[in-house]
Amino acid sequence: MATCSSCGAEILWVTMFPSGKAMPLDHKAEKRIRVLSVEGEALEGRMVDAHTSHFATCPDAAAHRRRT
Repeated sequence: MATCSSCGAEILWVTMFPSGKAMPLDHKAEKRIRVLSVEGEALEGRMVDAHTSHFATCPDAAAHRRRT
C-alpha cells in the first residue's frame, strides 16, 4: 500500500487515460449514486463504489501541485 508523503494517508495510484499521468486517490472507497441521463432526463441510477482524488482531501495538497 502506498502512502502520501505529506499526510501519511493510504492512497492508490491510477493512470489517467489518455494523458498517462499518475493520480493519487484516497484508499477508502465511498458509496455514491451514479446517474445515467440523456438530455437532462434521468434514465437510471445506480450505487457504485468511488474513490476521491487525494488532492481534494490532503491537507498539504497545495505543496504537491505543479506550477504551470
